[in-house]
Amino acid sequence: MTQYFTVSGSDAVPQRSTTMQAEGLREVDHLEQWIVAHPEILGDDVMIVSTQFARWQSAAGDLASERLDILGLDSQGTPVVVELKRGGDKRVHLQALTYAALVARFTAEDLGAVHAAYLRTSESEPTPAEGYAPCRG
Repeated sequence: MTQYFTVSGSDAVPQRSTTMQAEGLREVDHLEQWIVAHPEILGDDVMIVSTQFARWQSAAGDLASERLDILGLDSQGTPVVVELKRGGDKRVHLQALTYAALVARFTAEDLGAVHAAYLRTSESEPTPAEGYAPCRG
């Protein structure tokens, strides 16, 4: 069970224990959208680059089928990989490592192209990051 809190200012009040499933909440429709709207949960300086990214290409040029929930970038140009799970999937660590390895091959140009595509298909505005600077490469 997950413990929920209602936070108001510096006060956090415990709520009844529940699960996302019991509350009818889903990763993409609810949790992911909340994180995109509030990227500060990932760190003060994280900008959302893309969501549901699935256009991976292997070093050999093959397309991969993995789908990264959220890709961010901090002000130092470090990619932030976010994999969301509604339940206790034990493979989440393996998925995150796989995505981190795939993202590690991205150049600054790749990140720019991914972000531009995200902005074209998203109704949201870019999430500003205080002191954001592009990835140095």
